[in-house]
Amino acid sequence: MLKNFILCFLIVFCSSSYAQKTEVLNKFSEISISGKIKVEILEFEQDRILITKGEKYLKYNVLKERLTITSSAAVADSVTITVYFKDINKISAANKPVISIKMDTQRENFTLDVKESSSVTGFIKSTNFKLLSQSGSSVSLEGSCDNADIKAGGKSSVEAQKIIFKKCDIELTDSGARVFVTDKLNAELTKSRLEVSGNPAKFNKKVSPDSVVTNPL
Repeated sequence: MLKNFILCFLIVFCSSSYAQKTEVLNKFSEISISGKIKVEILEFEQDRILITKGEKYLKYNVLKERLTITSSAAVADSVTITVYFKDINKISAANKPVISIKMDTQRENFTLDVKESSSVTGFIKSTNFKLLSQSGSSVSLEGSCDNADIKAGGKSSVEAQKIIFKKCDIELTDSGARVFVTDKLNAELTKSRLEVSGNPAKFNKKVSPDSVVTNPL
């Protein structure tokens, strides 16, 4: 019986090990992700990809410093990968991927463009940050950014109270957001809800009658 157990363990272990694949990639500064897939994006000294599960559902290539990743899986849990980057300035996501990001060094500019029920969480560092969230996507971020330009629409949600923005321009349509701003906030809301922390020194707002702005102390 013990012999059978050991044999089963070795089969499972070998199968698991074989399923993993690591590949060094050509230089990229942008990532585009589409499809149901779980992706962890981490800063590293070399551009590379680690496929933990679901390689048969996965396609990826680097062209003109853009890493494109697509998944044909029916559920996100079927494909699990880690992308390591040396330098990056934009991440795009569509069609329900689940993404986590962790940056260690400050970037001058960083853009996050998500749509079609994409989910993004993580820690970012950027002097100038641009976020576009559409079609039921959700974004929850921590980190440090001086200036932010945020647009969310189509029942999207943005959680950014754990990033201290000095200046922030935010436009919401049929969506919700929470932000922390210290110096200047420009907000335009249509059928949306905005929660503001940080007590910004200047707060300019254009709010439709069916929108709500709260400023908890």
